[in-house]
Amino acid sequence: MPTAGMEESIKVAVRARPVNQREKKLECDICVSMSGKTVTMLSERNPKHFTYDYTYWSVNAGEGSQNEIFEDIGNTMLSNAIDGFNCTLFAYGQTGSGKSYTMMGGQDEDDAGVIPRMIEGLFEEKDRLEKE
Repeated sequence: MPTAGMEESIKVAVRARPVNQREKKLECDICVSMSGKTVTMLSERNPKHFTYDYTYWSVNAGEGSQNEIFEDIGNTMLSNAIDGFNCTLFAYGQTGSGKSYTMMGGQDEDDAGVIPRMIEGLFEEKDRLEKE
């Protein structure tokens, strides 16, 4: 039976961001759809389907929130780090695809990304342990 943290391995997530102003001006079409953990790249000839561990449809306001991403991914990493395991969060994507926003967040506290939330969690745990 695996010990705490050992049951985790590489997890892959994908997040679809909202259409930006430039794309709106050019009247670009959304070329992906999501259903559960499956992402479909839309094409007239041959749609392609990909399955991920986590999918976040952040195209519409209120969906695929920073909090949802932290709850799914960040909490597990935080728990494993506190238990002494090494953790890595790797963001990959095209320029302007939302990597920095997902990782660091926006100006509002509700928009905090995965990294600030994990750091906050580490210090909360430190404070809790010091009080014991």
